[in-house]
Amino acid sequence: MDLELSHSGAVVRGGVRIPRSSPRSCRESYAKILTYVDPDAGHAFGFEGKIVKPGSVVTDAQLWPTDQAPRIPIVLECASVPGQGKRGHNRRDWLYILWRYHRDEHEWTEIGRSFSVSWEWACELRPLAVRAIRESSSAPTLSLNFIEVQKRIRAMLDQELKGLEHPQRGQVLSILHDQLACRVAEVGCIGKAERSMIDPM
Repeated sequence: MDLELSHSGAVVRGGVRIPRSSPRSCRESYAKILTYVDPDAGHAFGFEGKIVKPGSVVTDAQLWPTDQAPRIPIVLECASVPGQGKRGHNRRDWLYILWRYHRDEHEWTEIGRSFSVSWEWACELRPLAVRAIRESSSAPTLSLNFIEVQKRIRAMLDQELKGLEHPQRGQVLSILHDQLACRVAEVGCIGKAERSMIDPM
């Protein structure tokens, strides 16, 4: 079956068209305009939002139902994929795609996708959805230059360590490690994505 990937979500009369990645003849499909994703979700119920039909036209009131709704709409699309299951089994794959709407460009862009016969898709797409919702829900902020922050901290640390003997430096750095670890614990574990932003190497 050929999938009709529709990245264009141009504004049409009456609202915005929801992405549809399956043929019109596919009846087993849905889309969900996400409002919240449980960080521990291992199933579809952790992806909360309004269910709509793929390819349907929705209004601004549906994309932004409340003031707390994500500023940038995130949609989860699901469609059955006949003939894609494992040979010898009646079970078939389902295609799950995360979309982000760009209002200025009037188009949807794909964040991620997963083929799954059960709940595996939720575990694969969950971190992408959680991050997309978090970024879409936060107010615009000035970009932080992590490299410049690192340089200032390093310069300050080098200045403080300059007059110390080698054993003393080790003691100070050991104490500093514990202080930094406490602050990391306060804000939560630093994940791979955050490390890549902090450490350019």
